Amino acid sequence: MKILVIGQCTLHWGRMEFGNIGNFYIMEPFFRLLHEVFPNSYIQTTFQMSEGFCERENINCVPMELYYAWDNDLDLAKKELLISENYLKSNSLTETTPYIELVKSMDLVIDFSGDIWGDNADFLGDDRFYVGLVKDRVAQIFAKKTAMIAGSPGPFSEGKTFNLLKKCLRILI
Repeated sequence: MKILVIGQCTLHWGRMEFGNIGNFYIMEPFFRLLHEVFPNSYIQTTFQMSEGFCERENINCVPMELYYAWDNDLDLAKKELLISENYLKSNSLTETTPYIELVKSMDLVIDFSGDIWGDNADFLGDDRFYVGLVKDRVAQIFAKKTAMIAGSPGPFSEGKTFNLLKKCLRILI
């Protein structure tokens, strides 16, 4: 089983291990449980963890920029969503991105965003919540099993982000 772990907890090297101890205390056993539930799984993540953590937990880091890079992220996310929506209509992939290629190679995509979810995620960067939802939606469109570990009291603003949120979670409001 090939598993990709993405989410709003994607931060520069060391921020999860040494700067966000609350989410780290959840993350460490989470990776161990993934290996227990899915023995011999190959796990990749956009979380930038130390080499020691990766070796200890048997995970591999991919470039953080595949998820969010603080530079033209909204434009790239819109492009990835358009590419995947066109694929959904035509069953043909005429263009791709490194993120789409990574997702296509996975069996399961897990969004581990913790409590940095909803409108409050945007304190991490412009349009961060929307970009994260696009990453989830792209995985869904390519028929990858998706799961989410996220929780937030909100707020969730009306508009394009809220509409995408409803698609990702398949809710009718």
